[in-house]
Amino acid sequence: MTMKPQIADSLFPDWTVPAQPDWIKGVSGGERYALLNRWSYMVGPIRQAEMDGLPQLGPIIAVMGQRPEKIRAKLGRAVWRKIHHATLATNGTRAVLWWRWQDRLDWADLVEIKPCHLRKINRECRGRYWTDGAWYAGRMAPATAGGWRWLRDIYEDSRHMGVRVNPRWSLARLQKEHDAAGRREAAARHSPAKWAVPYRFEADGFHFERLISDQDMGMEGHAMRHCVAGFARQARSGKLLIFRITGAQRATVSLTAAGHVHDLKSYANGRVSFDCKQAVQKLIQAVKADRLTT
Repeated sequence: MTMKPQIADSLFPDWTVPAQPDWIKGVSGGERYALLNRWSYMVGPIRQAEMDGLPQLGPIIAVMGQRPEKIRAKLGRAVWRKIHHATLATNGTRAVLWWRWQDRLDWADLVEIKPCHLRKINRECRGRYWTDGAWYAGRMAPATAGGWRWLRDIYEDSRHMGVRVNPRWSLARLQKEHDAAGRREAAARHSPAKWAVPYRFEADGFHFERLISDQDMGMEGHAMRHCVAGFARQARSGKLLIFRITGAQRATVSLTAAGHVHDLKSYANGRVSFDCKQAVQKLIQAVKADRLTT
C-alpha cells in the first residue's frame, strides 16, 4: 500500500469509493464521464430520493440537475406521473436518451415511448441523430422482436417516397399511406406494356387474375412483400403463368407450363390455407382445359 491511500484511510476511515450507478455503466466515451459528473454533482438530492423510497428518480435528477420538486413543476403533472411510476432501469435509459438529444427530444415525447423499446432505441440511435421515425416506432411498434426497427423503417421509407408523414398518425394510417406510395412508385418504375393475354378464373370464393406485365409483377411483389417480380423474365417467355389470388385469401401463385405449382405464397412468403391449395388445383385444370400457355 502506498502512502496516499494510508493517509486517506487514517483521515477518513468510514469513506468508501462511490458505486457507479447501473444506468451509467452501459454508456461509453465522453458521455459516460459527463453523466458521472452530473450524478456526482447531484448526489445529495439523489441520496435523499433513495431514502424516501424513490430511487427511480435518481437518473432524472442527475441529468436535469434539479431537485424533484423543481423538476415536477417544470415538466407538469402528467409527465411527472409517468416518471414517478417507472422503474429505475426505465428512467435510466430515458435519462441517457434525453441527455444525448435534449435539443430535439422533449420529456413529454420521451415518456410516450414504450419501455420495451427504450434500450433498443438507445443502441440503434447511438451514432445517429434522433429522428421522428425512431420516436414514432417507440410509441406505436408492437412489443415483438424486430417490431421497432420494422416500423421505424416503414416511417423513414414513407418519407423517402415523398409522403408527408404526420407523427401523430395511427399505425393503420401510416401503413395505408406507405403502401399507396409504394404502389405509385412500383407503377412508375415498371413498364405497363402487356406481354401475355388476360385470364381470370374463380373457384370456391378464390379469384385468380393473371399478371401480364412488368408493372403487374412489380405491384404484386410490393403489395405482398415477396419476390414474385423476380420471375418476370420467365413469365414473359411463357415458362411460368403467374396469378394474383384475391377473395377468400390473398396470395400469389406461379405455375409451370406443364401445369405444376412452381410457387404458392401468401403475404411475406407465408403459407396458404388448404382451401386455397384446393382452389389452385382447380385453376390448373382450367388452364389445361383452355390450353393457356402464353
